[in-house]
Amino acid sequence: MKITSLSILFFLLSCQILIAQDTVSSVSNLRIIAKHKGPEVLLRWAPLNPVWWKLGNKYGYTLQRTTLNKEGIADELGYKNYSHTLTVWSHDKWKPFIPNDEYMTVAGGIIFDSIQSEPIPADQPYLVNNIDLNNRYSFALFAADMSKNAASASALGFIDKAVDTNHIYQYRIFFNDSLPGLPSDTAYTVVQFNKGALHQHPDIDHYVSNDSTITLYWDRLLYRNYFTAYNIERMEKGGKKWIKLNNKPYIYSPIAAESDAPFNIFTDTNVLQGVDYIYRINGISPFGEETDFSDTLSARCIFTSKPPVATSLSIKWISNTQLELSWSLDDPNNRIVGMVIARSFDDKDGFEPLHTKLLSHDTHTFIDNDVPETYDAYYKVYTFDKRGNYNESFVAFTERNDSIPPSTPLGLTGDWSSSGDVTLSWNLGKEKDLSGYKIYYANDSSHYFALLANNLIKDTVFQRKFNEEVLTKYIYFKVQAVDMRYNVSPQSHFIKVKRPDKIPPMPAEFFPVVQQDSTAFISWTRSKSTDVAGYKIYKKYLNEQFQFILDTKNPNITSFIDKKLKYNDEVSYRVVTYDDSKNETLCENDIFFKLNKIYYLLKPLKVTYNKSPDNNEVKLMWESPKNASRIDIYKLDLKGNVKESYAVRNKNEWIGTLSEGNNKFSLKYITHQSEQSEFTFVEVQK
Repeated sequence: MKITSLSILFFLLSCQILIAQDTVSSVSNLRIIAKHKGPEVLLRWAPLNPVWWKLGNKYGYTLQRTTLNKEGIADELGYKNYSHTLTVWSHDKWKPFIPNDEYMTVAGGIIFDSIQSEPIPADQPYLVNNIDLNNRYSFALFAADMSKNAASASALGFIDKAVDTNHIYQYRIFFNDSLPGLPSDTAYTVVQFNKGALHQHPDIDHYVSNDSTITLYWDRLLYRNYFTAYNIERMEKGGKKWIKLNNKPYIYSPIAAESDAPFNIFTDTNVLQGVDYIYRINGISPFGEETDFSDTLSARCIFTSKPPVATSLSIKWISNTQLELSWSLDDPNNRIVGMVIARSFDDKDGFEPLHTKLLSHDTHTFIDNDVPETYDAYYKVYTFDKRGNYNESFVAFTERNDSIPPSTPLGLTGDWSSSGDVTLSWNLGKEKDLSGYKIYYANDSSHYFALLANNLIKDTVFQRKFNEEVLTKYIYFKVQAVDMRYNVSPQSHFIKVKRPDKIPPMPAEFFPVVQQDSTAFISWTRSKSTDVAGYKIYKKYLNEQFQFILDTKNPNITSFIDKKLKYNDEVSYRVVTYDDSKNETLCENDIFFKLNKIYYLLKPLKVTYNKSPDNNEVKLMWESPKNASRIDIYKLDLKGNVKESYAVRNKNEWIGTLSEGNNKFSLKYITHQSEQSEFTFVEVQK
């Protein structure tokens, strides 16, 4: 018989996956399994490496059987030889099976080549790694798994027909004793007829699908000791004919790094989207027998990627406010269920749909009847499938001639927080084609205003941290609007934002309290700080706490009259200076005052006056008594309350400014003995 290597090569190329038969680690060089089928016992064995397989091909095996008693103990003396040697069939016996059994062709070509080649010594195990030998060994065992005839012809299988189904049998097999000087391992297996098979068929565990494939998963670790290969079949739901998906027995071969992969995996690439399929599998055992088919599994190829996209968008103007958008769409799998046309006035975002219902999948044009005349428009076509997946086209752009700038921004305000953040805000312009805003700043309103940020500000609020240690008290800001055609508005009116002030103002100090009958005139020096906003006055009676009584809220008011006093009251006053940043400074010294009853013992002064030529000043004149220590002058308001007070020493005149209308003054003198004169009142009209 001549079995050419060409036929073997043809088989190897047509096999879906190249892999050796799965084996189990063992200290033995031989392994045997058995299965009862009716009144017969099917036996299969295999050497566990290529060296022993090659020697087994040449010298054969010895198979024996004995029975087990009720306790499961083997009758060692009862082992029966089935033949002196189980050996590879001769060429003549092999030849009749070749035309109808391709696995006989494979096994025969491999085995007879191995017998004729130089034998490999068993004491040289490194030869096991020979790639060619390993491939021959793997496919010889695979062929025996796929065909009972190939197993028997290869001396790797035997059918025991002389059995009693009421007995429990133990089989053992070992390499032929004619192997001189080599140890001969023995393998055992037990068959019990009243014990059913562990696995009647494999079952599909689950599946995973995407746009174009359905992948089946079933247990690999569980089934690998029972099934050598598998068949996979598919049928459309509601169909009547199963289609076999594998041309050759299917074996899953994980990569070396996944040798313990938990699942066998098969991917069906010939599927249609949206079609329901039913799958089933069966297993091929090492005895060359196919199991029943598994329970069926329903699966569908679903879309997880985007549907086809609209292309070649073009715009044709119909009128000044009307245009037609057209596009192309290639949807060979009929995925698209509808489309949406969206418009924006920015090419990057802000796209809004122009209609509420989906356009049909075969629509290729859309008319926009309300195209704004003042700004450019951008269009996109969104395609949707029935699972909600969508895709968006590139932008189609329509351009108008627009030279009208946006209006000047209004409502600009700013705040400089203590943390150093300057926050600006302004009103949103009414133009629909606004693209953003530019912000400018300067250290003085008369200086050049520089651009603060290179990018357009897309909001009406802007925040930026500034150095607080600048020399200027304020930073000045302007804002400018920009539309989508890059027309710019006039700059807004500037605002000034005050730098955070953490330095308290200079303190104010009291003048002596001036008593007027039962009232006290309280006055103080004006703070030398330029940012003073006002003064707070506190008062306390003897043995009591200070109480707030007045906030001037004006840096120019530096006095007040306390009318809530009684004779012999002893009070203290305190002044707190605060600036426009609400920093406060306490006066260095409080002032104490006791209201005494005054007895006017001295006659009043005789006072005359002259007005300046411009009528803005008045000169008060008098003759000071010889015992006068000082002259007190008070400028009164219309109600007679003291507005300002002055003390004059060693002079007989005083010059003051005049206010519009009637100006009232009162004068008295105090002697060195603290005696006081009566008041002299003078009225001067401006």
